[in-house]
Amino acid sequence: MIIVESSQATEYIYRLRNTLESGMINAITANTIAVYCKALHVNNGKQFSENINNYCKKIMALNPTFDKKEIISCGKDILQALSNYIYPRIGGLRKPYIDRDLASYKFHNPITFKTKIVLKFLVNEPFEPEYRPPSGKDAIPIQDYIQDRYSGEISALIDRKLVYRDNDTLKLTFLGEIFSHNKLYSPNDFYIGVPSLKPNVDLYPYQKEGVKWLLEQNSNVTSGVQSYALLGDDMGLGKTRQIIGYISSRLPPATTNVTATTYTCKFLVVVPGILIDQWVDKFSHIVNNAKLYNFKEFSPEGNLKQFWRIMQEYDVVLASYYHVREHFADIFGYIDWDAIIADEVDFLKDLKSESLQALINLTAKFRIGVTGTPIRKEINDLYGIFTFLTGDAKFRTRKSVDDQGKLLEYANRKTLRRLITDQNLPFKLPTLNVQNFSILLAKKKIPLLRLDMSQDHYYKHLVRCYKEEIEENEDKDPFPINSKYEKFLQQTCSHPLINNKENQLFRFDEKTNTFIQESSKQPISLNDMISWSSKVTETVNIIDNVLTQSRDEKIIIFVHWVKSGLLLQKIIECKFPQIHPPEFIYGKSGTDEDKNIILDNFKNKPDYRILIANINTAGFGLDLQAANHGIHFDKRWSWATTLQATRRLYRAGQQRAVYIYQFVCRHTIEKRMQNRMEEKKELLNLIEGTAMPQK
Repeated sequence: MIIVESSQATEYIYRLRNTLESGMINAITANTIAVYCKALHVNNGKQFSENINNYCKKIMALNPTFDKKEIISCGKDILQALSNYIYPRIGGLRKPYIDRDLASYKFHNPITFKTKIVLKFLVNEPFEPEYRPPSGKDAIPIQDYIQDRYSGEISALIDRKLVYRDNDTLKLTFLGEIFSHNKLYSPNDFYIGVPSLKPNVDLYPYQKEGVKWLLEQNSNVTSGVQSYALLGDDMGLGKTRQIIGYISSRLPPATTNVTATTYTCKFLVVVPGILIDQWVDKFSHIVNNAKLYNFKEFSPEGNLKQFWRIMQEYDVVLASYYHVREHFADIFGYIDWDAIIADEVDFLKDLKSESLQALINLTAKFRIGVTGTPIRKEINDLYGIFTFLTGDAKFRTRKSVDDQGKLLEYANRKTLRRLITDQNLPFKLPTLNVQNFSILLAKKKIPLLRLDMSQDHYYKHLVRCYKEEIEENEDKDPFPINSKYEKFLQQTCSHPLINNKENQLFRFDEKTNTFIQESSKQPISLNDMISWSSKVTETVNIIDNVLTQSRDEKIIIFVHWVKSGLLLQKIIECKFPQIHPPEFIYGKSGTDEDKNIILDNFKNKPDYRILIANINTAGFGLDLQAANHGIHFDKRWSWATTLQATRRLYRAGQQRAVYIYQFVCRHTIEKRMQNRMEEKKELLNLIEGTAMPQK
């Protein structure tokens, strides 16, 4: 917060802001002023009093209407405000959000003009071989002149281990090479062209407009001021293709003889681990001028030096959020990235998440967030997204976004959003058929439960057990989210045995074709296991109908509870032996590579007819048009989560009619969950963003 004591100071601050935002302030000058401001404020002007004339001259140079005496008279207020205003807008001067010793931050501090000359000389920028003094004296070899004229700067670079002496010759260390890349590359010099697409590949008109919009936002990067954008198109409209097109447009065409070593654009694309192979595949099939490095191939024992040697041959680094969390301080934080792109950026809604904290500690001229659901649960989700985009750990405290109305207005100015229902889109999707099953809980008695309760009776028994708590919440939501009993009630709606601690472990005996409960060794027939849950019964019926009526249509079953997925996996394997046993993808089901093998088999092998997927692991980002039947088995509170999963099937490229099946158990917590989802449907409509005209 900026606090000033005089209207005169306020006037100067306002004019300085306008000058800064207009791009008139040179980055080095702005940094110098900011450093002086901070030092003067902290030391009350004592230590740096001799520099008053210097910084007054610098401020006056920004605008000829500034008066030296007036600047000094209200200098403390102006300088404090200017410092607070400039600091968040210049990469590297922010206080690290994560409490770690980040050596990489030193790489982004401002440097002097003389230091820049030394760096340009050492990276072999064009220099005359000899320096000829104006006095007409004998010419001096440029190497000798540099070492003599800039000895102080060279000594400082040697002390920082950025430069070393090889006999009488100065050379850059690998740290010096990175430092030079950061300091000598100007964001105003980036190449703006069109995507260099492969033969027989093209972008839809609205995707080309999206690429153009991103480039326009990127062009706002001037004089040390960063820029950012949120690509919020609906799921299935090809946001990945637009991002790849944007990166390709920033690079020289494939036909030019420019290598990644000499052309210094460097992009970091951060995605959920399960999406890495999909991004690699799309890069290889869409553009021909972007050299992509998959950080998954980087050695676990690798270091910054090895990474920089690799980066000299590549333009784009593709990394998972896990990679960034692990290496932001020792590798990624050293690079001044041209752009950082975060896919599924809505996952950063938690302001305390390690992924968000790692990303805002990276330095980038331009930041892009990509998501089809900018708001997942509540409007405040946007705070996390724009904390990443601005790189400002204190974004939420800004007065300009201190209420939800201001936050939405702010978000819409920086967001491009188009909907899949737009009649102007150049393609037509097949029909989407959503079937909602309103079912009653099963009433068949279950011997494994106390008093031989059925699913229906067991649910009512749990409600009675929690009656006292429910009465305490009578004026509120009787089933509050994340309450200690909400989980048990939801799991009972899916299958009454998956939440019972004594009966949660089963194994299937192939000899007797029965399930065996581990603790009691009591056999359970397949038909009983199905009939004890209304949802399982309906799911089996849907699968039977699809397999009977079609030889090639495929099904995805989305679950939330891992126990639901494991139980369904075994039931389907036993009930439908004519197809390949279904695979189950969830968080701990294997490595990302294992999961991608499962996905490839499901997409490409005809006998892989059914896939079970945890909605939080595989319910976003993936292209799963191979299936056209989707079953939402476990009910969720979040409409956005359910919609994301549905759009894995219903998206551009889908050729078949899509069928979505959703269950709601009547007279249970699921009815309340359904009502809550209906209320949240409108949240996504609050982000309208910028609608690009169709051409």
